[in-house]
Formats: sequence, C-alpha cells, structure tokens
Amino acid sequence: MRGFAAASFLTLASLVQAGAAGAQDASNVEAIAPMLQAEDARQWAPGVLEAGTLSPEPLVRRSAAMSIGRIGDLRGTALLLPMLQDRDSTVQTTASFALGLLRDTAAVGPLTVRLAALPAPTLETAREIVTALAKTGGPRAADVVTRVLNGTSNTTVSENLDVLVRQAALESWRLGSASPVQQLIALSQTTDDELRWRVIFSLGQLRASAAGSTLLAALQDKHPLVRSYAARTLTASYVAASGLDAESALQLLVKCLRDENGGVRIEALRALGSY
Repeated sequence: MRGFAAASFLTLASLVQAGAAGAQDASNVEAIAPMLQAEDARQWAPGVLEAGTLSPEPLVRRSAAMSIGRIGDLRGTALLLPMLQDRDSTVQTTASFALGLLRDTAAVGPLTVRLAALPAPTLETAREIVTALAKTGGPRAADVVTRVLNGTSNTTVSENLDVLVRQAALESWRLGSASPVQQLIALSQTTDDELRWRVIFSLGQLRASAAGSTLLAALQDKHPLVRSYAARTLTASYVAASGLDAESALQLLVKCLRDENGGVRIEALRALGSY
C-alpha cells in the first residue's frame, strides 16, 4: 500500500475514534486529504498547507504540521513557527516534532524562546523541543541541550524536570562533535536508572574515545539496558581507539555471555565477533 493510502486510512480511523459529527468528519477529511497527498508526493503545496495550519480544527492543524515536517521543505519553517504558540498544546507538540524533521537552524531561536516562555509548554512539548534542537544541531542548539542536561536551562517547565534531563541525555548524541561528552560521562554515575541507560546509549552512539573506561565499567551495571548498550559499543576497533586494555574488555564481554538478560548476551556476542 502506498504511503498516501496508508496515511489516509489512519486519518479516517482517527476521525471515527474522535467521535466527531458526520459533517465535521467530512469537512476534516476534505481538508486533510490534499495535505496527505502532498506529503506522499513530497511536494510543496503552500496554499493547501497554510490553510491547514489556520484551520479551526486542532486535528487539521496537527495534520498540517506533520505533513510540513515530512515533506521536508525548509519553506515550511515559516508556517510551523507560529504553531509553537497554538492554543491547543497538542498542536504545539506536533509543530515542535515537525521542526525537528526539518532541521532548519532558523528555528533554533524560536524553539529556545518557546522553552522559556509563558504560558509554559507542556512537558510533552518541551521534550519535543529538546529533541528538535538536538536534531537541528549547531552551537546554539548544543548549548541549550547541554544546559537542559545540566539542569541549568532557562525553562518555564516547573515539574518533572528529570524527564527533560533524560530526554536531553537520550538525544544529545545527535549533536555529533558538539555533544556534551564530559557531562554525559559525569552523569553515568547517577543512581537514576532511566537516565543512566540513556547516557550510555548516547555515549555508545558517539563512540567517544574519552568514554572508554565509562563504557567498560558499564558492562557490570545493574541495569540490563546499560550493560546491553555498553556491550554493543565495545568492539575491537572502539577498544583500540579508546586505548583500553583489550584483554580486560574481552574478559568482561565473555562474562556477559552468561548474563541473565538475552539482549546483553546478544550484544556481547556481536562485539566479540569483531575481535
């Protein structure tokens, strides 16, 4: 099934589940269908997409934001930025996600401002903003993600800030050479299991040589995801590049073959195959 047909089916299903009136259903489908068609063709359709962003229906506005992001044309940034202030918080979340798909550095400033603005973004929107900044990259975006990771960001989100820190840890690898490697290494000592596996995941994705000893120690962590992501990274080439003792790494990986967690055993076996 082609993408347009699949997307159309899902959209119709969501309309039915929403329990909207028949006339409203028809109106929403009529507004969404051409946007999905443009998305499927990856074709910029400014009139259709702009109309979607201005629709009185949140479902239509969310669909417009998603289509703009998936089409991938940077001209969509100008349509998405006002949606960061949409009266419906779910539209703000979708617009943030879509900006992450576009990866337009022109959006870094507005995304940063929204994170610190009142009324405060919902936690879900704030998470998508952090992800969008990490995907977009660049010095300013890296600075914001690092400050979120350090708990020093200028954000109006006042509750569950640990969730934002975890999100920054999970996505910070996307920043590449600008990633806050030293901060991630420091956070690898946290007692927060959810944060720790995200930190090890990012360090593994980055394959930062400075994290070699941290990843080696992570093979003996109590959390299976931490052990799994560490084992995945500790290939022969990474161990050599990090200046680690190959014999020590081999001994710990062999030990992981007897791990109680199947995922850890699989990753250890794959890593051992590189020696």
